[in-house]
Amino acid sequence: MAAVSAPSLQDLGLACGGDVASANIALSRVALLHNVVCELLAVIEDVLGRDDAESYANMVAPPVADWIDTTYHRALGPDDFSVERLADVFADLTVRFGASHTVGRVTGDAIVVHSVAGLFGRFAAPCDAVTALASAVFARIAAENTGYARVEYLSAPGEPEGASIVLHFNETAAPTPSEHEYYRVGHTTFA
Repeated sequence: MAAVSAPSLQDLGLACGGDVASANIALSRVALLHNVVCELLAVIEDVLGRDDAESYANMVAPPVADWIDTTYHRALGPDDFSVERLADVFADLTVRFGASHTVGRVTGDAIVVHSVAGLFGRFAAPCDAVTALASAVFARIAAENTGYARVEYLSAPGEPEGASIVLHFNETAAPTPSEHEYYRVGHTTFA
């Protein structure tokens, strides 16, 4: 079977030039995908409510986190990442994804991440489910490398500048009802 190619704009009798072709328009397939995911989570939150939307987000987070973690381990080696290396990975995501989150204080047992929904860059819809998804991705990556991660919100997910979280790596304190715990599930083979 011969491959069928999509018709060009010229084949359709449309011009592809002038102002449209030379305009600096920040649209891409990646931007479209980010926007669709974030808007979908916002719609789910509006229709089903915050708790259900966060539940859906938490179902999406593990495979996304595993993909990110596996990709970094393939490049950097199979050993578990230290807390400092995790902070470097989280900071590196801002460059690779065009994200707007920032890594704050890093100690031996915690990392602070500001504007956590910024993992999705400027396309993040302002909703709790996007924050829940991003927080779960960070926590899942952290737990796979440290054995345990607990998410503590320093600011509310609905804040205009985005929520800040602390990822704790020790189980010394009992989690509050608003905190979420994550445990190592098991690494993928990094070969």
